[in-house]
Amino acid sequence: CDEIPNNWINVSGKKAWSFEERRKQYYHHSYNYDSADLNWRNPDLGLIMEEYLAYWLDNGVDGFYLQDINTLVKDDALRDNPMNFGVIRRRYERQEHVFDRNRSETHLKLERLRNVVDRYDDRILIGRLQTPDAGEPELSASFLGIESEKMHLVVDRSITNTRFTANRIGLSAKRLYEAIGSNRTPVWELIDGSRSRMLGRCGKVAALARLAALFQLTQRGMIILYYGQELGLPDSKLPLYKRLFRRKREKRALGPMIWSTGEGSGFSMAEPWIPFARGANRLSVENQLLDEGSTLQLYRTLIKLRNRIPALRRGVCSFIRTANPHILAYARKTDEERYAILLNFNERNQSLDVDGSELKGTVIFSTLRGIAGDSRGVVLDELASYEGVILRLEPEE
Repeated sequence: CDEIPNNWINVSGKKAWSFEERRKQYYHHSYNYDSADLNWRNPDLGLIMEEYLAYWLDNGVDGFYLQDINTLVKDDALRDNPMNFGVIRRRYERQEHVFDRNRSETHLKLERLRNVVDRYDDRILIGRLQTPDAGEPELSASFLGIESEKMHLVVDRSITNTRFTANRIGLSAKRLYEAIGSNRTPVWELIDGSRSRMLGRCGKVAALARLAALFQLTQRGMIILYYGQELGLPDSKLPLYKRLFRRKREKRALGPMIWSTGEGSGFSMAEPWIPFARGANRLSVENQLLDEGSTLQLYRTLIKLRNRIPALRRGVCSFIRTANPHILAYARKTDEERYAILLNFNERNQSLDVDGSELKGTVIFSTLRGIAGDSRGVVLDELASYEGVILRLEPEE
C-alpha cells in the first residue's frame, strides 16, 4: 500500500501501519513496527510455511506453539473496523476487530499446517488466539478438534488473565470446561511471556503461588508450565534504558532461568538482555533440589501424584458449592475413585461451608505439609491460610 488503507490499530493501541521508505509503501504489523505481518493470501507463503514446518519436524521437534492464529488472514478489501463505543480499558479493544481477525479463510490455512504435522507420529500443533484480555473460550474451542482443519490443542487467555481469586478463577475454569466439552482437551496455562510471573500475579504471596500450582496440576487436560514457574521465580526489574525498547515500557519482565548459584547462574556467561531476578540465586534449581519444602519440590510432587492418580489426569471435573467466597472446591472422579481439591485463597483460616454432605476421606496432599501421613476417615471442615489439599473421598454408599 502506498497510503494507509484503513483505521486498524495494533495490540498497543497505535496505528497498525508503518511506512517502509525503501519500498515507498505501508506495511501492516499487529504488534511492533519491526514485526511485519505476513500476507497469508499469497499462495506462495503457504508453501514456504509448509516447508518450514517440515524442516523442523524432520529435525526432531515435537510440535509448534502458534500465537494469534485467528489473525493470520485479513479482510481482502482491507475495510475499516467498526468502533466499539463501550467503556473499554484496553485501547486495542476500542475497535471491533471483524476485518483483521477471525476471518473464515483462516481455517483453510491452518488445515494445511495441520496436514503437515499429521504426517509425523506423535507431534502436536498448539494454537493461541488473539482475544480480549477476558478471553473467549467459545471462540477458542471452535479452533479445537480432531478434524484436519483444527488445532490439536488451543490455549485461551481467560485462565492466563483472570485475577487469581476463588470466585474469578472458579468462574473462568467452569466457562472453559463448558466451552471445550467432555470429548476435547482443555489447556491450562497460568502465565505466558507477556505477563508477570506467577509470584507477581499472586501479589508476591509465595503461599498463594503454591496454591496456583495445586490448582493447575489438578485440572483435566494439558498443563503448560512457563519456564521458571516451577521455581517460583519473581519478575526481573528492567533498568530505565531497556524499558524504552518494550511495547508498554514495563518496569518488570520475565528474566532468565536460574540453574545454579555459580557465575552466570548456569544460564550464560554473557550478560542477558533481561537481567536475572534480584536475589534469585537462592531459588536456583541447584538449591531447591536440596530443600524438600521448596517450590520445585512442590511441582515435582504434584506431577508425580498426577501421573499416579488417573482421576487427576482424565477424571470428570465437577465443582462443589460452598458458601465461603474464599474457598474454591471441585471434585475429580472416575468410576473407581473420587478426589476433592480444596483451596483457600485467603490469608486467614477459612471454614469450608460446603453445601450438602460433609467431606470425609483421606488427606493425601497439602500445600503446607506436602504428602500427608495416615489421616483416614478425616472430616475436613477448615483450611489454613492459603492452604490447598487433595482429599481422597470415601466411596459413595
